[in-house]
Amino acid sequence: MTRKQASQYQRLSSLIGTQPTSNEYCFTAVVVGSGYGASVMAARLSPFFPNGQLVVLERGQEYQPGDFPTYLKQAVHALKTPITPLGLFDFKLTSDLDVLVANGLGGGSLINAGVVLAPAPSVFEQKSEGKPVWPRRLTASQLTPFYRQVRQMLAVEKYYDHHDVAVVRRHDPQLEGSWLFGKEPKAHTCTSYTLTDFRGQTIYQRSPLAKGQLFRHTVKSWASHHQRRSWVAKAPIAVNLTQHHGSLNAQGIRQFKCNLCGDCVTGCNRGAKNSLTMNYLPLAKARGAEIFSQVEVTHIRPSDQPDYRYLIQATSRYLENNQLKQKKLVIYCNLLVLGAGVLGTQQILLRSAATNYMRFSQRLGKNLSGNADAIAFTSAHKAFSGSVGSGNSIIQITILVPLLPISPNFLIHLSNVLFLKKVLFHHHSCHFCII
Repeated sequence: MTRKQASQYQRLSSLIGTQPTSNEYCFTAVVVGSGYGASVMAARLSPFFPNGQLVVLERGQEYQPGDFPTYLKQAVHALKTPITPLGLFDFKLTSDLDVLVANGLGGGSLINAGVVLAPAPSVFEQKSEGKPVWPRRLTASQLTPFYRQVRQMLAVEKYYDHHDVAVVRRHDPQLEGSWLFGKEPKAHTCTSYTLTDFRGQTIYQRSPLAKGQLFRHTVKSWASHHQRRSWVAKAPIAVNLTQHHGSLNAQGIRQFKCNLCGDCVTGCNRGAKNSLTMNYLPLAKARGAEIFSQVEVTHIRPSDQPDYRYLIQATSRYLENNQLKQKKLVIYCNLLVLGAGVLGTQQILLRSAATNYMRFSQRLGKNLSGNADAIAFTSAHKAFSGSVGSGNSIIQITILVPLLPISPNFLIHLSNVLFLKKVLFHHHSCHFCII
């Protein structure tokens, strides 16, 4: 995928506030953010409002396949800083927690691993001081129908090779809702329609990937050393592995099969990763939502106009004569959804509370935790592991070193019945080798 090819993708968003005289806008509903929570809300709420009266506000730029950085030098320029507020990679570095979040239309789906695993039922059974941690309506059984919807929208698949022939099962519960659910045997049997990858290979023809084999060996060695029970299995991932190749997906977006370049966590230039710009956001737009990028919400407060409930203060950023311009905006609405991520939403609320216009719970900003990720690197392996992404354009030319799509293998060890004693491992490819 090249930038010329990327220009064939229709842009989902537009800019707001670029006219000299316009700095005040009124809408019925506003969704702040465009990550998973915000995109789902926009897609599901948009049919209930007239066209253009539900808007999505995203602080970052819109990225389509071909727009993401390919080389380390490009990645450096893609860092979000005070000088480059539209950079894709937003690092939050604190004394006790380091966070990387995406700054772009689609939120974290642009640079995450794409793994789609439902929480274990035990997650919702946790208690603190004898009381349930989660609201009573949030249980595994209550959420099951919505897991199916998410798998359908994200078109979840699993990456299979010939080592998996014996274990591929029909109606895999981790694929329930996905187009692949119930069709899994077509991944490995001689039927009228056999699923193939970007090379046209079936599961019988695919060799295990080097990094997957190394990961499997490492996991078993680790488990044996610590005397833990373990297993390795393929994880469901939001990647187009075997379905569309130059054809339109369910939302009318052209996609190509994953070519195993390993660039999932720096932005897919192939058009294979099922980021939110491939599903929920196009659905919201098709249902009448208006999407504005490069608009950062800073504060909210009660409206000073009787016809609207909320007043939103925001900053619009845009290029003019190759210079980045900023403009303060005031936006009025009656329905407001804050979906700017764990950090982004809390920052908006805390800033708003500091103005004394809004009052929130004293617990706001407390008990914040990360997603329990601990990133580690290994080196000096005797065998090639394929741990560095090669870039979409490079692999199209050579196709020498197949890496893997994001994290198709994972391990869970269950040596203790307590949830907090379970460990989940993923392996990844890093696009830019800086060590």
